Amino acid sequence: MELNLVFPYTFCENFHGTSFARLLRHIRFIHADSPNFNIRCGINGCERRYVVFESFRKHLQRKHGQSLDDVVLGQDVLPENEVPADIDPDRLVDRPGPNEGLQNLGIVQHADNNADLKHKLALLLLKVREVHKLPRTVVDTIFQELKNLVILNQQQMEQSVRTAFLEQGLGPDAANFLDDDLHLVNAFEQLSSEFKQMKYFRESFNYIDPIEVMVGDSAKENLLYVPILQTLKVLLSHHDVLAQVLNGHAAQDDKLNDFCDGSYSKSHGLFGSDPHALQIQLYYDDFNVVNPLGNRVKTYKIGAFYFTLGNINPCFRSKLYGIQLLCLCRSEVVKKFGLSAVLRPVIEDLRQLESDGLYLNVDGVQYTFVGSISMVVADNLASHGLGGFIESFNSLRICRFCLGTKTEIQEKFDSDEFELRTEAGHRHQVETVRLHPTLASTYGVVAASPLIELEYFSVLSGFPPDLAHDLFEGVVPEILTMALKRLVVEEICTLGAINRAIQTFPFVGSDKCTKPISMSSELNSFRVKQTASQAWCLLRLLPLMLGDIIPLANQYFEVILLLVAVVELVCAPVHNGSTLALMKSKITDLLHLVKELFPDFRMKPKCHFLVHYPDLTAKYGPLSKCWAMRFEGKHSYFKQVARQTKNMKNICLTLAKRHQLLQCFFSSGDNFLVDHSDFIGTGGYVVSKEILHQAVIDVLGNSLNGRDDVHCFKSVTVVGVRYEKGSVVLLEASGDLLHTFGMIDMIVVVDSEIYLVGKFLVTTGFSEKYHAYEVEKGENFFSCRPSELVRYGPMPFYKRGVDVAGFVVSRCYIIR
Repeated sequence: MELNLVFPYTFCENFHGTSFARLLRHIRFIHADSPNFNIRCGINGCERRYVVFESFRKHLQRKHGQSLDDVVLGQDVLPENEVPADIDPDRLVDRPGPNEGLQNLGIVQHADNNADLKHKLALLLLKVREVHKLPRTVVDTIFQELKNLVILNQQQMEQSVRTAFLEQGLGPDAANFLDDDLHLVNAFEQLSSEFKQMKYFRESFNYIDPIEVMVGDSAKENLLYVPILQTLKVLLSHHDVLAQVLNGHAAQDDKLNDFCDGSYSKSHGLFGSDPHALQIQLYYDDFNVVNPLGNRVKTYKIGAFYFTLGNINPCFRSKLYGIQLLCLCRSEVVKKFGLSAVLRPVIEDLRQLESDGLYLNVDGVQYTFVGSISMVVADNLASHGLGGFIESFNSLRICRFCLGTKTEIQEKFDSDEFELRTEAGHRHQVETVRLHPTLASTYGVVAASPLIELEYFSVLSGFPPDLAHDLFEGVVPEILTMALKRLVVEEICTLGAINRAIQTFPFVGSDKCTKPISMSSELNSFRVKQTASQAWCLLRLLPLMLGDIIPLANQYFEVILLLVAVVELVCAPVHNGSTLALMKSKITDLLHLVKELFPDFRMKPKCHFLVHYPDLTAKYGPLSKCWAMRFEGKHSYFKQVARQTKNMKNICLTLAKRHQLLQCFFSSGDNFLVDHSDFIGTGGYVVSKEILHQAVIDVLGNSLNGRDDVHCFKSVTVVGVRYEKGSVVLLEASGDLLHTFGMIDMIVVVDSEIYLVGKFLVTTGFSEKYHAYEVEKGENFFSCRPSELVRYGPMPFYKRGVDVAGFVVSRCYIIR
């Protein structure tokens, strides 16, 4: 939500008046506590933005004090005879209350201020308690102390007013209005208990109560279920979410950008025929809220089901508050009663969504949406458990995509060599195993999936692979460990040299946040043990770290470079037919080379799953859009709440209620998603047009709109992506790998539009040794908006020696 202070660009339909003082009060008391508060100054063209009102107020005093003398005097921003023609004059009139004469005392409030103050106080409670994750007892103490301060201030003010009235010769009756409580005191009273607060949250903030469902006889054998139909109604009541569903984001060309572009979605019985059908992406995993090395791990291991709406653009789906809670229960309950019993209320609601649909009235317009589960995102163990496949990966058949045996996956590395599972064959196998349970290992199936009750869900097509677990917690560390060990054994490098290269490498940008840690210096115990994001970072930058030490022709270095190329292709955010063919070729070459160099290495199931990645990408769209990594980020919230509250009596109920309160805070604004036009800038400064390089003025062109001063920032963050001086962006993709890059020298903001300004980088070639683009700094300038980039987001730039200016390391394969 962008707020623009300058008239006539009004940002609120409910504000009436031209007084700057009143405008600032309106922003402070009505908008400042909104979840996505973001305000642009706009005074004299100032482009500074703030997400904290107090910082904005100090900016006005510090930078625009002389320009805003009329604010201190209470004068109007616009003279009455200069009201713009397109603005209703009635909206620019200060509308006095019935006791306007007392406003100079600052006592009389508007009639609806009680509700406004109550609303603001409720938002404050939610923000302090849920965003900052404080225990309820701490929040209650703060609340009571604030209330006492307000009452004390009221009493002191009341005494001062009565004394002033007597000094002015007014009778005692003149102060009778002071006998009434101030609205703020009333607001405190109306929210003075947990019961009153929860009642208000339900009425005003769309709070959805988690339902406690008893799965067994014991009180601990319960399930906390957040009704999915109610959650969808709240989501779709926001205009921006509704617009995402109605407009869609399917590609208009032959490229694969998301699930909606894949072959599965296009041929689906529901999503293929109804572009507005709700695509529910379900997630399932377990997490611990206690020390994983303690003796209460099993007791407090929680099974969590989340979901997100696949109709929403991926850049918004990645926000943690966009991931909704569905169920929480102890893992012991899942193990004892099974997933069918746990998911019973979920399946009943989903069947209703499939058959009857969801009825919604928004601004008097009636909508009906049907929907179903589009996919289940989970690691392999959870996918097999929920899909009814065998959870032991030592059985004869271990793949949920094909019928390959554990012997065949050691010898075949092309998906065309495996027989895929079919719907008819799977139903036959499930029935056979039901009659003869000993055949479970033979078929790799143990039972029917509980989700089979859904009309539009396919077990064989509903569980895409998770590249975060397959690659970064499986294939990548395994192959890197073997290759680096062999390099050490052959005395090409040492473990000490590898660790020093990691420790001394000059990580830049987002790589600083995911830089890998040092590993064991003993060969016998050496393993690549990193988190998924650290393993990805290490793999991408390892050729730069070790490229000067290891000869390019070394076969073990070759396998590392081939692994880098495979990961680049698999993680690409966009695909087409040529990239899928290249991916298939690279994966086959990689697995053949691994088997050739390490003949004793037994291919694990995660290695075999790679074989199916090209076909699965064509089916589901880019696999990076349906991985589990972002869902796992949701676990951290629940872990932090559990640590802060220290309440383990009914931990699932505590976590579910706290999460729903957090969600109702984020749902309290008019919009739920972050607007593309909103950005957060740091290090703002003003540059006179006179000292700008003429080439910069030329590339900015008409965007300056005749301004004499240019507002710049050291960095800006747009939809979670940070751009800063020195970052490299992709301006044009080329088929010969000589892509056009540019290095940002300054970030200019004009009328809320961001312009990245810098010099072109001349690409001299692609270095196989460093697996990076060799670039030199050019002389010509460029200017573009972030939305105009070929690839959204910056790319890391690293210096290496003196032969070239530097190297650009791409995280993903660049498609033309």
